[in-house]
Amino acid sequence: ALSRGSFAVDKSTATTFKIVPRGIVKKLGKISGSERGHFSRTRKKFRGFGIVKGKRIILRKKFIEKKGRPRIDTRGEKKGLRLARFIKQRRLANIPKSLMVKKRKKRKR
Repeated sequence: ALSRGSFAVDKSTATTFKIVPRGIVKKLGKISGSERGHFSRTRKKFRGFGIVKGKRIILRKKFIEKKGRPRIDTRGEKKGLRLARFIKQRRLANIPKSLMVKKRKKRKR
């Protein structure tokens, strides 16, 4: 979950991700090679505390990407790719083309 969240935040304009335990295992498809172990490689980019009125508050299972030069460093961030669109692209990439249904246009009579 950490790797998937950090990968999504790193490739989009989003800055935070949160891990919420659900109690059941959810199948989200296969994890790609670049996504696997992403959090351990980019751990320096994230902080585990929030700042409220100038004081640090420790966050539980929530990570924020640090401000500064490394924030906008990937192609998705430079394009301004939103997290919702990034997730949609990832989902469509996992679906085989044989299962995708094309919408047909209605012709006027």
